[in-house]
Amino acid sequence: MPGIPQPRHFGERRGGTVTLVEMGDGAPIVERRDVAQLGFAELELDLQDCGDQQDLVGRLRDGFLSAQVRNQHIAVRLTATSLGQSAEYVTELAEEVVGDVDQVFLDKITVVPPSRPLNTETDDLVRLMRAEMAEDGFRQAALQQLDEVRTALASEIAGELDDSALDALFEDAIAEVMLALHAERPE
Repeated sequence: MPGIPQPRHFGERRGGTVTLVEMGDGAPIVERRDVAQLGFAELELDLQDCGDQQDLVGRLRDGFLSAQVRNQHIAVRLTATSLGQSAEYVTELAEEVVGDVDQVFLDKITVVPPSRPLNTETDDLVRLMRAEMAEDGFRQAALQQLDEVRTALASEIAGELDDSALDALFEDAIAEVMLALHAERPE
């Protein structure tokens, strides 16, 4: 976008430069300069094998340090894969750890379970949840509740929750249940 050298959100990752052109005798001299003070990064960390809080803090710190860019502030969206720690616990630690990393701050944290459940009990529960979610009656009731939520929200926010968002909400619910079933606070 001409005239805006600073990316404004995660969708605008490029930019942050100006071009100086010197006109004179002969060919113009073109020089590109970086000017953006803010950059955006997505960080994915697998925290499943962290044995204790020290391991978890170390993995988070290493991830945030890897996102650093010289002479630039970086907004990070963290996606952490974990079953052993709750989303609340990982978020709490990440916010604490990032405070000690220069020029990096958190935009958003998402904690997700691994792509495959780790045991038969979880497999059975997820299978049952998915079967219930596929039932017409359940889906209709969920759509009705979604409609009620939309009417309570501002129109620009409510527009983001159309009926097609229901499946994503169901997947988020399953992920939260899996995290809650396996969450333990490391000592």
